[in-house]
Amino acid sequence: MKHCYLSGTDYEIGFQHGEACRDEIAASLATYDYMFENLAGFSWNDVREIASRELARLELLLPGCCQEIRGIAAGSGVELLDIVALNIRSEILFSLGRKEVADGCTSLAITASRADQSSLLLAQNWDWLESQRSACVVLTVKPAQGSSYLTVTEAGILAKVGFNAAGIGVCLNALSAGFSSDGIPVHFHLREVLRKDRLSAAMDQIVKQPHICAAHYLIASREGMAFGLEATPTQVAVLEPVDGALFHSNHLLHTRHALLRDDTPKVMGASSYVRLGAINRALTRPGPVGRDDIKTMLASHDSHPEGVCQHPTGGDGIAGRVATVFSIIMDLEGGTADICFGNPCESQYLSLALET
Repeated sequence: MKHCYLSGTDYEIGFQHGEACRDEIAASLATYDYMFENLAGFSWNDVREIASRELARLELLLPGCCQEIRGIAAGSGVELLDIVALNIRSEILFSLGRKEVADGCTSLAITASRADQSSLLLAQNWDWLESQRSACVVLTVKPAQGSSYLTVTEAGILAKVGFNAAGIGVCLNALSAGFSSDGIPVHFHLREVLRKDRLSAAMDQIVKQPHICAAHYLIASREGMAFGLEATPTQVAVLEPVDGALFHSNHLLHTRHALLRDDTPKVMGASSYVRLGAINRALTRPGPVGRDDIKTMLASHDSHPEGVCQHPTGGDGIAGRVATVFSIIMDLEGGTADICFGNPCESQYLSLALET
C-alpha cells in the first residue's frame, strides 16, 4: 500500500497528496468515468458540469476543504473539476435520482468493557468496486491547524476512514435514505471529523451540519466511548453500544427513523441485513473480543460471496464487481491501526502507528 506523509496549509497538503498519488488518482478517475457511464449514462464532461455548479457553494461552506482540493488538482496535474467530482461522486449520482451507490460496508466498535485489552477497538470493511483497490492510499496528515490524522482513502478524495492524534476515530457506512441539494458531502464531513480534537466537536460536525446524502458515521474516542450517528438530510439519530459493542451495515437501525424511507433493499438486496446478522451472531459468543476475533469477523463468508468479506458476484453491471477493498482495525488509545488492502480472508494486515 502507498503511504504518504502530508503537512502544511490546506493547499500544501492537497498539493503533496496530488503529486504523490498521480497514478492512483488516474485509476480512480477511470473507475468513476466507468461508473457514471454505466449507472447514469453520463459522460465525464457531464459530471464536470455538475461539479462546476457545486464548487462555488462548497467554497462558501468549507473553504479549507476546497483549498485542499485545489491543491490536489495542481499537484496531480488533473483538472480541478475532476477532483471536485471525485469528492462528491455519490452526491452527484443521488442528484440524478440514482441510488445504486451505497458502498457495502460493515463497521464495528468494541469498547474496553468487552475488548481483551484496556482500550476501545474500532474496525471496518470498506466494500466498493474492486478496481478501486489500485486507487486507495494511506495518508498521514499534519495540518497547520487541527489534529494530525491517519486516513485510508481513495486517492484524490480528502479523507475516508481513520483516526487522529486526539484519539478520535471514524468509520463510514453509506445509506440510501434521502437527498438534499444544499448540504455538505460525506467526504467533506469525514475530513472535518478527523481534524477535531474532542469527541463532542467531532460529533457536532455530524449532528449540527447539513447533509446532502444519508450516511452512518461510527465515531469513537480513546476514552472508550462510541456512538453511531445515522445522519439523513432531515434528521440525525444516535446509537449507543449494547453489551460493549456497536456495529452497523447499510440500512437504518434507529427507531427514530422508523417512518423514513430506506431504499437499501432496492440498492443492494438483503446483503446489509445478512452482514449485520453475521456480526451479531459472532458477538453473542461469550468472552472478550480482541483484534484476532475482529479479523475473523471481517473475514466472515456468511452468504458468500456477499458476506462481511465481500467477493465479486460476477453479476451484471456495477453490482457484480463489488468486493472488500480494504479492512482496518484501529486502537485509538495506542494510536495504531492494522490495515489490509483486498479481502481480509486472503490478505495480510500491516500495522501502522500515527506519527505526531
